[in-house]
Amino acid sequence: MMGEMLVLEDFGVPGIGHAPVSQAVDLKAVEKGAFDAGYKDGWNDAFEEARTEEGKAQKDIAIALQELGFTYFEARQHILGSFRPLLDAMLHSVLPKASQASLTAMVQQEMTALAEMVEPPIQILCSPINVEQLTELVSANGSPPVNIVAEETLAPSQIQLRYADGFSTLDTEATVKRIQDAVGKFFAADTGEEMKHA
Repeated sequence: MMGEMLVLEDFGVPGIGHAPVSQAVDLKAVEKGAFDAGYKDGWNDAFEEARTEEGKAQKDIAIALQELGFTYFEARQHILGSFRPLLDAMLHSVLPKASQASLTAMVQQEMTALAEMVEPPIQILCSPINVEQLTELVSANGSPPVNIVAEETLAPSQIQLRYADGFSTLDTEATVKRIQDAVGKFFAADTGEEMKHA
């Protein structure tokens, strides 16, 4: 028993002691490849970051513009809201009185225009309230022959001038009403815009 040899199995890789010699590595080529890869990765990262920043900037600008729009709209609403009571008072109190006071001036202007275009006489139809005022106007300005006639159906704000070829009508109340309606429509449209922005 003592003389027998113990044989062990060989697990080694054949020829391990004779590994082939690796070829020489070109360090410059490896460095250039690594530099190019790093440069490309850096460029891609920078581009992605720039695109992200641009998207954020566009979003910030959109928000700022929206806030600016609301700020302008709110300021405009506040100004118009403050101004409307004054405007309403002028339209419903001051303007009708002022227009009535200017009625004789409007008649004078119309008479001057008609004097150059139509043959006299000219007939003025007015409310009985205005007869005296218009008589004074005609006599003071030396107008062409004019016949003033009191017409019960005409309101104090209405005057009609008749001549051979036709007639013209002055109506300060209707003019004031058109102005009031236009202002009312403006504020109604503005309220509609307010509802749209709300």
